[in-house]
Amino acid sequence: MSKFRARRQWIPFVSGFGLMLVTLGFAFGAARAEPPLSDDELLTHELGQVRQARRIRIAELFVTESPCHLLPARELTQLLVLDGQFDAARGFGDGFEARCGADPIVHKWGHAPRPTPRPRDIAPESRDRR
Repeated sequence: MSKFRARRQWIPFVSGFGLMLVTLGFAFGAARAEPPLSDDELLTHELGQVRQARRIRIAELFVTESPCHLLPARELTQLLVLDGQFDAARGFGDGFEARCGADPIVHKWGHAPRPTPRPRDIAPESRDRR
């Protein structure tokens, strides 16, 4: 057997060994993959992202607050209410009205009522204590 033929016999062996390593790598990678999120976990994750984006926007509006521009004031008041910061929204709305005059939308969002929990939102243990 010539030297050239002997060298060519190693090519299938090295190729097969490389293919085996790639296959085992994919197998171990698939075994270590995280399980998919349930619908509730996915919804919680997405709402967390929305909440984070809203809080970033609130911070941006507070930093770039212009004295009497209606659109940023309306947006800020609405975002504060949607974020649950009712006292901050009321304070900002009252301050805006004192500085710039009355605006019905800023007033509406600034004086938005706090939500009351619905009976299905209350834990069953606390329903029994009522």
